[in-house]
Amino acid sequence: MPVKINNKDYNLTLEVDTGSDRIIDLNTPFVQKHNLLDTQKPFAISRIASSDGGSGELRNVFFDEVVVGKYHLPLVAGAFSTLTSGMQSKENIDGMIGNNFLKRFNMVMDFKNNRIYLKPNKFLYSPFYDFLLP
Repeated sequence: MPVKINNKDYNLTLEVDTGSDRIIDLNTPFVQKHNLLDTQKPFAISRIASSDGGSGELRNVFFDEVVVGKYHLPLVAGAFSTLTSGMQSKENIDGMIGNNFLKRFNMVMDFKNNRIYLKPNKFLYSPFYDFLLP
C-alpha cells in the first residue's frame, strides 16, 4: 500500500487485522530501519497489550497520505511501534492495518486468489478520531 510519511514515499506490506480498532501501525523493525521514531511529535501515545503477547507504546502521528487505488487520503493518523514482542515486532511485514481504516471500504476477500478488494463507502473521508476535530 503506497503511503507518504515525512514527504517520503513507501510501499508498505501490511497485515489486515480485522480484530483491531487501530488505523495503520508500522512495525518496530520498519520504524527503526527508516529512522522514523523521532521524526514527528506524537499527537497521542497509546500503551497497548495485544492478544499475541505484545505490549508497549505506539506513537500516534500523521502520515502525509495513504493511497488506495485512485483514492488519496490526506493526513491519515497512524502510529510508529516500539513493541519488541508480538506481531508488531515482526520483520516480514511493515505493519498492521485495522478496522478504523478498513471501515471506510466495503471489503471482499478472495482467498482463492489471495486478494483483497476495497470499494469506498460513505465513511471514506470521515474523521479517524473525534478528538482530532477542531
